[in-house]
Amino acid sequence: MKASETKLQRVIEGQIQFVVPLFQRKYSWDTKEWNTLWVIIASQSRDESSDSGASP
Repeated sequence: MKASETKLQRVIEGQIQFVVPLFQRKYSWDTKEWNTLWVIIASQSRDESSDSGASP
């Protein structure tokens, strides 16, 4: 497995697709984990939009 950085927009637009290995599919997230992820995504979005001058 090779880790690399990518933009969330590429995933949302369908330009790339992630495949979750079978051994990881049994894990599930609760509200706490989803909230943490959303805070990180929102923070990154604000950081990128302020760097580029674009609207989020």
